[in-house]
Amino acid sequence: MSPNNNILGANVRRLRKNRGMTQKGLGKAVFHEETWISKLENGHLTPSPEDCLKLAQTLRCDLSELKGSNSSNDFCALHHQILERLTTIETQIEITETIIQALETDLSALNKFSSFFAASLKKHFLVILLEKLRISHTNLAERLGVSVSLISKSISNDLPISENLAKKISSRIESFLFFKGFSTPKEFLDFYEKDLAECRLNLIKLRDSLHEEKITLTASDETLIKMSFDSENSDN
Repeated sequence: MSPNNNILGANVRRLRKNRGMTQKGLGKAVFHEETWISKLENGHLTPSPEDCLKLAQTLRCDLSELKGSNSSNDFCALHHQILERLTTIETQIEITETIIQALETDLSALNKFSSFFAASLKKHFLVILLEKLRISHTNLAERLGVSVSLISKSISNDLPISENLAKKISSRIESFLFFKGFSTPKEFLDFYEKDLAECRLNLIKLRDSLHEEKITLTASDETLIKMSFDSENSDN
């Protein structure tokens, strides 16, 4: 049983417990059985450089802390910087994901409200238009070249006002500007919806770039730890 193994095993046990992990949980994270972690913590085996890499990344510790070395060489310092950046990136990704989900919920709700709002507003203006012109459903239908039932159903909420009917009202009624006003609030809602959608897309791009940086840093850290082990082996 190597003294170095004893030190490394004791550090793994301490770090694992500090992070509230079980031997089974740590084993799963580093692709080993629970018995492997038990033997490691008791100093009965020597982990490979790849295993030390996985342990250091999973336990979020410096290589020197894992191995019990007091040296503060360049490898350990750079490894520590990478771990700090990885932790920051993971936090940023989590926050970004939360905001994206909230925006998607808002967009869905806004889309439903916008459609309902536009339809209700059209009906409202249609009723006011009839009162302003002081004409009957039949007279309005004749002016527009549509059926009386279409006008009646549109006003009674049995039928939504189509864009085609709205255009006919705007183009054939003398006071079409009054009716055309319904589009203004809808245009504002559409603009707001577009703004939220663009914000969501920008956040998705940010999240993806953070994921790419995380992958790059993780690969760099793997290379760094291997270089550290190679350096120690050459010194020995």
